Amino acid sequence: MAGTSIAAPQWAGLVAIANAKRSVKGLAPLGQWHTSLYTQLARATADYSATFLDVASGSNGACAYCRSAKGLDLATGWGTPHAAPLLSWLSTGSSGAARSEEHTSELQS
Repeated sequence: MAGTSIAAPQWAGLVAIANAKRSVKGLAPLGQWHTSLYTQLARATADYSATFLDVASGSNGACAYCRSAKGLDLATGWGTPHAAPLLSWLSTGSSGAARSEEHTSELQS
């Protein structure tokens, strides 16, 4: 099992655990968590670096979209998630690497 066959259940598990942690802290569930991931995490460089291993070079074929690049790309997405800091970021709005009140408040809404 590999690729999206394993990635989708892993993400579902991370979001479920993050929501459980948020509930214990009296915070609202994540809701549209992917919006924060794509808009807030991308701007928080230290948090992005702590939560994902960016696959910034290499290719999976010769097509225009098959090459990886720094940050979000079609070949590798965000990269490989680091579960513990990503779970912390989803649960509180901080990976522990840097704290931004902007993305913390957006996650809580």
